[in-house]
Amino acid sequence: IQSTIYFDDKNNKAIKVFSLDNQNFYSRKKENKLRELMKLRGRFPTVALPERIITCQGKCVGYVMSKLPDAMSLEEFQFKARKQQIDLKESLKIACELARFIEKLHSEDIIFGDFHSDQFMTKNGKIYVCDTDTWGFENKGKDYEADRAGRSKYIDPKVRDFEKSDIVITGYTKQSDYFSLAVVVFEMLVGFNPYDGIYPLVKGY
Repeated sequence: IQSTIYFDDKNNKAIKVFSLDNQNFYSRKKENKLRELMKLRGRFPTVALPERIITCQGKCVGYVMSKLPDAMSLEEFQFKARKQQIDLKESLKIACELARFIEKLHSEDIIFGDFHSDQFMTKNGKIYVCDTDTWGFENKGKDYEADRAGRSKYIDPKVRDFEKSDIVITGYTKQSDYFSLAVVVFEMLVGFNPYDGIYPLVKGY
């Protein structure tokens, strides 16, 4: 809905182009944040940070990032756990790696924000991040805050406005990242989201 990803296999790049329907992306604010994220390259070697901004008629319409071939979405761990094919040792290792990454991100005063299992890839026991333009900087002002987008079952209730019928996020925090982390790890180990309400592996629960 928000964007389309294209792959340049020849140059091993991924190209993210923002949706034409979402005018919020055509702002100087988005471009400024992408430029700030570009400065982080080298400090996070396993993150597909923006390498180049794509513009059209002077407006930011997307960016280029590195592509990670032959990696697996973190969501695959959830599918394996649901089928009771989980390798507990491997899943716990990945969960700890994920927690360490978030801790490192927070030490740089960066907030992940739109945190869910599809944002992460795994390869050879390492965590890779494939989407960063929604990240935010805690101490750089409102223009650099994390994008207020997300999947409802991963969003910390403390950062949602429940008086609105739609999903309205008041602003992500480091604590909300930890909430989302806990949900993702739960899914990896159990196979289901803790707020889905139905656990077919446990009768009557």
